[in-house]
Amino acid sequence: MKTKFYLLLLTGIIFLNQKNAIAQTTLKMGASGGPAGNGPATTNQQVTLYENGTVAFSPAVTATYSLSNQQFGAGTLEGLSTSSAMNFGGTLNASINNAIGSQPYYGLMNAIGSPLNTMFSACNSCGGTGINVTTDRAMSFFNCTEGFINPTTGVNARALNARVYVGDITITFNRPVSNPVLQFVGMGGTTSITRSGKIYDMGFATEFDLIGSAVTLSKLNGNTYLNVTATQITNTATWLGANSQGAANNGITRYGASGSIAALGTNITSISLKVYVRGDGGRVSNGTSVVTADAGFSPQWAFGATNPFGATGNVSGDLMLFGVSTLKPVTVSGNVFKDPDGGNVNNSTGAANSVPTGMFANLTDASGKVVATATVNPDGTYSFPAIFEGSYTVSISTTAGTQGAAAPVAALPAGWMATGDYNGSPNTGNDGAANSTSAAFTVAAANVTNINFGIQQPPASPNQSYTIAQPAYNSTVTLNGSGSIVSPAALNGTDPEDGSLGNGTTFTITTGTDMNGNKLFYNGVEITGTVSIPNYNPALLSVTFAGAGSTGLSFTYQSRDAAGQLSNTATYSINWLSALPARLFETSVILNGNTVYVNWRTDNETNTSRFYVERSTDNINYVIIAETTAAGNTTSIKNYGIQDDGAALKGNVIYYRVKLVDLNGHITYSNRVNVTINGIQSVSVFPNPFIENISIAYYSNINTKALVKLMDAAGSVIVQMPTNVYKGNNKLHIGNLGKIPSGVYFLKIDAGTTLFTYNCKIVK
Repeated sequence: MKTKFYLLLLTGIIFLNQKNAIAQTTLKMGASGGPAGNGPATTNQQVTLYENGTVAFSPAVTATYSLSNQQFGAGTLEGLSTSSAMNFGGTLNASINNAIGSQPYYGLMNAIGSPLNTMFSACNSCGGTGINVTTDRAMSFFNCTEGFINPTTGVNARALNARVYVGDITITFNRPVSNPVLQFVGMGGTTSITRSGKIYDMGFATEFDLIGSAVTLSKLNGNTYLNVTATQITNTATWLGANSQGAANNGITRYGASGSIAALGTNITSISLKVYVRGDGGRVSNGTSVVTADAGFSPQWAFGATNPFGATGNVSGDLMLFGVSTLKPVTVSGNVFKDPDGGNVNNSTGAANSVPTGMFANLTDASGKVVATATVNPDGTYSFPAIFEGSYTVSISTTAGTQGAAAPVAALPAGWMATGDYNGSPNTGNDGAANSTSAAFTVAAANVTNINFGIQQPPASPNQSYTIAQPAYNSTVTLNGSGSIVSPAALNGTDPEDGSLGNGTTFTITTGTDMNGNKLFYNGVEITGTVSIPNYNPALLSVTFAGAGSTGLSFTYQSRDAAGQLSNTATYSINWLSALPARLFETSVILNGNTVYVNWRTDNETNTSRFYVERSTDNINYVIIAETTAAGNTTSIKNYGIQDDGAALKGNVIYYRVKLVDLNGHITYSNRVNVTINGIQSVSVFPNPFIENISIAYYSNINTKALVKLMDAAGSVIVQMPTNVYKGNNKLHIGNLGKIPSGVYFLKIDAGTTLFTYNCKIVK
């Protein structure tokens, strides 16, 4: 009787050795690294992978093999009361019936199945190279078929073409790997017996189904009969045997299946397979052609102590080898730089790089799962050793990631913020994202360096609050003082790297409803919404108090440092004791004969007390001519008016204004208006200030003559010219003033004391 069942599984990603044309460096099973001694055993077995199978790799990469879900455990194998069908280091035994044979756990790949180097690839990218079956080694695995026969009668308990589930085998890696390659040699074997010149042959092959969805199977190399789908590995030969190249057997050729299968995926920590044995139905021959079996006899899965042939029992089974190899992993490293200038990512401090503690670099795969985590050192460096091929990103967080879990949210220690990220040499770029997460990068056969990040401490701006004296409506305060009750202070900020932020730096200001109707201006332009002000000058920032009824205002601001990072949002507030009085306070006059009608109005009033109507003939000295009670508090338009007899001032310009006194004693003046009775009126002089020329426009209700004089501050006449005054609108022009010095001048139009005299101050 001849019993032979071989299955060789070399599970691994094996990289090219020095003899191969493709210069890939691999980790695989060499002369060292495997378990010592002989089997059989069902305990876990660990293998350490070596660089090109010869040089110890650090940090160590190990693969541990374990068996589970034994369908034919101890007590189920005919004649083998203490043995299990699946074991490490077991083999056939042709001489006794009560023990599985013993062989080394760890041996050469070509020990069985006649494999060829060309049937294998050491890694997913090795292109059919990298395995040498005469020097590379693998783990021994035996799959006993004694459980497929009836332990009492010795006849087959499974159909000869059945696919019988035996159990599970799992390969567990001590660190996540990518795209491991499973190497299978001689998936197949036979058991045979001769009776009365007839040969009863049984062929079978071990096959595998993938458990779970973490990986996808893909054939890289192998003989014709190695068939691989995304989830299954089978031998498709019609007649199953152990030889990978095919071997003649009683008039037919039997084949084992051999080759390399990639388990595609990243972040893989284990691969589990269901183990089956499939029969080819058996064959009875005369050594050349098929013959009819004798009555009561058929090919057998195995031969126990009792069997139809009456032969001495032997141990049958499927011997296989399997190993693990990978493309040599590389180191991924980078830096977290203190980068206060925020340009290209680098250390821009001008001193040794130093970053806060409590940061972790988390390496994640394309699905967002953590592959490895590393502490960021005080000098900003970090490193991930032994990272396998794939596409990855790195993120910086205050939380260490957990391998296989979703990556923690990118975050920096309190008081720090990102300035940018860049995959490349320091000071050569910035991806502009500033989110503490790198762009994706690819790991292959070379180390990956300079996955860099920039961080800095952001600026800070203080809240500022000031109480000022009661402002007048439409009055203006410049925000550049020392913060006293008189003049609120300028905007300011501080930055740990840049120092004080103020004059000449950038501020962002935001106004809203908290202005309460008051207005904020920079360089004469009102700020509404959010405005960024580069080269900030405190002398150009002012507030105009135009919010009737308001007792305060506020706006927010942020300072910006050299890296362009904004500070916290600070609030700037100005408050006063009493509500701002009437917003609109407007006076007008109407002349009817010698009677002047002085009218004024407000559109709302808050805490108003009394109005005083004042008159002047020189626009300097005013006297009160009337008094009336104010509304006090109202949100509607109020109209007021008085009459003034101007007969005694015939011929003069008469000026009027109205003074409003609030309940708290605060005084507000209206605009000024003027009339002329029987003379010149409604005079306007422009431009004022002037440069070269002055124009004068006025209205007269009589025809007369007048003398126009331009005098300096000392009273010296610069220009004097007589002019005819006509009833109606008049206009005259004074030119050639470009050479006179800059200063204050006075313009006088004199039409006689009984008619009209006009004086005004103009500036060059």
